[in-house]
Amino acid sequence: MTEAARLAAKTDKVRASELLSEASAEAQRISSLTSDKARALLAVATQMAIVDANRLWEAVLEATRAANAAQDAFSGEDGELLTRLQTPGSTSVSSFSVAGFDVASVFTALAKQDFSRAITLAADFRNEAPRASATLAAARAVLEPKKKDSRSKAKGQ
Repeated sequence: MTEAARLAAKTDKVRASELLSEASAEAQRISSLTSDKARALLAVATQMAIVDANRLWEAVLEATRAANAAQDAFSGEDGELLTRLQTPGSTSVSSFSVAGFDVASVFTALAKQDFSRAITLAADFRNEAPRASATLAAARAVLEPKKKDSRSKAKGQ
């Protein structure tokens, strides 16, 4: 649903926001004992940065709480989607890395809005790995030089 919201945001922000609300409700149904809930909530938050920046902070706070409640190790960098296709004659398993399940993309967006608040929120992670990942992403967002588009480069030459 989060990817559908991303696509819908291009033409209908209201519908995209509704899809993210539905995705958040589904994520809340995932067991709090696993980091899957945190990953799902991060996926919602990542798209929330595009669709509704006002709700972004609340969405990341929910994901942080879920990461802290998880009994398995949540690193903030291990987001992947596992697919399994089983037929009577064979089984196929594939794994795909999904950036939206990681803390880096969402903390980059947060830092661009309010660096100090992003760093404070990153500090809320109990585990060192997601805390470090979030802090580095926020720092990178404000320290890396802004990219110039190719048109302004062509005019300057």
